[in-house]
Amino acid sequence: MASDVKYKGAVAAGIVAGTAIGVVTGLLIAPKSGGKTRKDIINKTKDHIDKAKEKAENIKDTIPNKAN
Repeated sequence: MASDVKYKGAVAAGIVAGTAIGVVTGLLIAPKSGGKTRKDIINKTKDHIDKAKEKAENIKDTIPNKAN
């Protein structure tokens, strides 16, 4: 049971990291001005951090339920 939680956490972390890398790469190769690109990176990063925090809270809330 604990290994399932670790596996799901690792998968979630991989998805978040892959998404972040993809977003940053896409923004960096897009033909925009540097200032606009930096603002986009900051905004997307904040969005993904918020989503990751929400998912972490959901996982944290479900762990006690799984243990019972």
